[in-house]
Amino acid sequence: SCFMATKGTTAWQCSVLTDTQEQTEWCIEQFKLHEKMEQNGADLVGIHLEGPFLAKEYKGAMPEHLLKKNDIPLVRHYQELAGGKINYITISPELDGVQEMIPTLKELGIVVGIGHSGATYDQAMSAIAQGATVGTHVGNASRLFHQHEPAIFGAIMESDVYCETICDGRHLVPGSVRMYAKCKGLDRIVAITDSIMAAGLPDGNYHLGVNDVVVIDGDAKLASNGTRAGSTLTQDVALKNMLKWLPNTLEEILPTLSENPAREIVETANEAGRADGGTTSFEAVTADSPEQAKELVRSGEADAALLVAYDGWTLIGNEELSSGLQAGIADAMRAYTLEINAGYAGTTAEALLAGSEFQTDLLNGSAENQ
Repeated sequence: SCFMATKGTTAWQCSVLTDTQEQTEWCIEQFKLHEKMEQNGADLVGIHLEGPFLAKEYKGAMPEHLLKKNDIPLVRHYQELAGGKINYITISPELDGVQEMIPTLKELGIVVGIGHSGATYDQAMSAIAQGATVGTHVGNASRLFHQHEPAIFGAIMESDVYCETICDGRHLVPGSVRMYAKCKGLDRIVAITDSIMAAGLPDGNYHLGVNDVVVIDGDAKLASNGTRAGSTLTQDVALKNMLKWLPNTLEEILPTLSENPAREIVETANEAGRADGGTTSFEAVTADSPEQAKELVRSGEADAALLVAYDGWTLIGNEELSSGLQAGIADAMRAYTLEINAGYAGTTAEALLAGSEFQTDLLNGSAENQ
C-alpha cells in the first residue's frame, strides 16, 4: 500500500488468482488483517477473485487443475469469510452453469467481469444481458475478434461494459489503446496495472500463486513456458504512457485511472453509482494539510474532487480543472490521480505527490501524507 501510494494510487483492489480453497481462504484472511493495520499507504478497498471459473484454453497464468465450471456455494463461503469485501469477480461466460451464476453474484454485491474466455459473441452478449458489466484486461488471455465471429472481444467493444486496459506497452501496444479509447470512449476505459508482487522491485525470480515467475527488463513471465504473468506496471507510468499514446488532454485521461474504476466497482453493487445517494457537485476547497484534505473528501465537503499539489493542498472540482492542473503541473510537475468521490463504496479521494523525497519519507513511515 505504501509503495503504491508513492506512485499516485490512493485506493486499490487486490486480485486473488485461481488457487486451492485453503490458499484462497488464507489470502482473504490476509486482506482482513490488512484492514486492521495502521498504515500511511493507499486504501485497500476490496478483493477481486480472478477465477476459478475460467476457461482452460485461455487460462493465462492460472493453474489449469484448479479451474472450476461453477460453484455458487463456494463463492458465498468466500464472501462470508471476507465480510462482504469481495466486490469483483472474473468469469468465463461459456462455461457450463457460469452465466446462471451472474444474478446471484450480483445479489452478493459482486461486480461481474468477463475474461480469460473463449466465449462467442452471443455467449458474451448473453452474459452482459445477465448483468456482467466489465471486460477484464481486454485483449489479453481471451478470444480475439474475427470478422465472422466477433467473439467476446467484439461484444465488449460493442456494448457499454467497462473495458479494462493494461497500458504498459507489452500487454497492449499504443495503437490498441488508441483503438479501445476510440471504440469505447474514455468514459468506459479503466486503466489497470495487473501488477504482481514484483512491481517496484528488481528483475529476478518471483511467485504468482502456485507459479514461478521470472522478471526480465520489467516483463513478468511464467518460468515454465514464457506466458506473460501480470505486469510490473504502476499507475504513474500508465498515466504517462496514455498521455504519450492518446491525443487527449490530461483532464480527459485522468478519470480512466480514478473516477472510472470507482464507478466500475460501484455500479453493480449500487445502481445509483453513489453509496450515500448524493449527487456530484463541482467546487474548489482549500485544505491546510493533506490530512485535512482527506477528511474533507471523506466527509463529503469536497465532492468529486481532484487533489492537486499547488499553493498548499487544494481540492479542485471539474469547473477549475484545466487552470488548476496547468498551474499544479507547472509548479510541481507531478499531479497524479485520484478523482474518486467519497460516496463511492469504500474508496477515498486524495491524490499524492510522487517525488523522490516524498517516496523516501513515506516508505520510511515519516511522511504525514496518506
